[in-house]
Amino acid sequence: MVTDSNLEPGRTDTSALGSRRLVHDLRAPLVIAIGYLDELRIFKKQLLIQLSTEDSGRSLEERAAEIAKEADDEIGLCVDMIQESLEELDGKISDLRNLV
Repeated sequence: MVTDSNLEPGRTDTSALGSRRLVHDLRAPLVIAIGYLDELRIFKKQLLIQLSTEDSGRSLEERAAEIAKEADDEIGLCVDMIQESLEELDGKISDLRNLV
């Protein structure tokens, strides 16, 4: 068997690649979830700016409706994507448990 000097002693290229793929497969949904959490933080900052800024051209009701729609769209998307990513991660962990 061919071994790579950069790998741990006794590990083959194949096992190292398998380990790297496993780590990648587990991290991918986690990275997506973290990205959408960051999006929520950004949206929160933008929302606070919108709420603190006066807009004399529009009524309070118009501003409230616009902000509510933006919040529903942005938060809904982020929550859905985080949930989907965590469910994917949970499925991969369950699959690993079944292999052991």
